[in-house]
Amino acid sequence: MRNERELVEGKILPALVKFAMPFLAASMLQALYGAVDLLVIGRFTDSACVSATAIGGQVMQTITGIVLGISTGGTVVIGQFIGAVKKEEAGRAVGNLTALFVVIAAVLTGVMFLTARPVTYIMQTPAEAVEHTVTYIMICSLGIPFIVGYNGVSGVFRGFGDSRTPLYFVALACGINIGLDLLLIAVIPMGVAGAAIATISAQGRTGSEDTQDRQSNRCTGCICEHLFSYYHSGYKYYGTCCFCSCGDR
Repeated sequence: MRNERELVEGKILPALVKFAMPFLAASMLQALYGAVDLLVIGRFTDSACVSATAIGGQVMQTITGIVLGISTGGTVVIGQFIGAVKKEEAGRAVGNLTALFVVIAAVLTGVMFLTARPVTYIMQTPAEAVEHTVTYIMICSLGIPFIVGYNGVSGVFRGFGDSRTPLYFVALACGINIGLDLLLIAVIPMGVAGAAIATISAQGRTGSEDTQDRQSNRCTGCICEHLFSYYHSGYKYYGTCCFCSCGDR
């Protein structure tokens, strides 16, 4: 509850800067995924693999940007309801955002996996790097549900004024990504495939940390008590479960 109060009380500029800086840092760390892959690939493989990683990374950054934009919209809606002390509406907004991201994850994963080769040609990939690029995009496409899951849950956190927790998650993912890149490219010479596997493994770990406890909830309007335990006491609404719009008692 403290983060929420900081955004609706006192001076605007200090609260805004305090909220925005972790958000900015998290966005920068997300962008580092591709940079780390490029650094390690460039050190231990050939130019074709570097081109493939650079082009595939641009494609996946585009997907991340789309998801982040939608997530930010959800943050705004939830934040407006929380600021207006409309807790039931905030619960419904969380449920709607969850349902939307489930659909987005399914659609984007299927589309990107099936169109990896056409997208590679659209990006005017050099001939010697085409197969490597297709491999990178196809493998990374399998990690789209984790990208969506992380950004969706992070959007909810930020809607409640907590921009630090998402930063911790993405910092953990970057550390995992660096370690796996070195293992799967430098130690085990898997090339582009190793870089892609390292990326989705790091994203998967972060996404599972964000969402693992939601699986036992009984409706899409519920967000797990554990994940938001430090908000729970203030957001029971007429006896419903935490952030639940289904009316369970």
